[in-house]
Amino acid sequence: MKRLACAVKKGVNAGGITISQHNEKAAGQDVFHVHFHIIPRYEGQKLPGPNDILEASRQELDKVAGRIGQFV
Repeated sequence: MKRLACAVKKGVNAGGITISQHNEKAAGQDVFHVHFHIIPRYEGQKLPGPNDILEASRQELDKVAGRIGQFV
């Protein structure tokens, strides 16, 4: 987790990282399994709620994954 969080921070030039885990239906989980969210953060940015997050295109996701992959 630490290694990947550092790679995400460097790959997207973030000022910080938020790591979260959501368990069970009341926390917004639809498929019950353990997973973590590594969320890059920027100065002055408010953390959006689950319904405020827009879906990125496959092309954009692949581009960001390539940048993060340099640091893993």
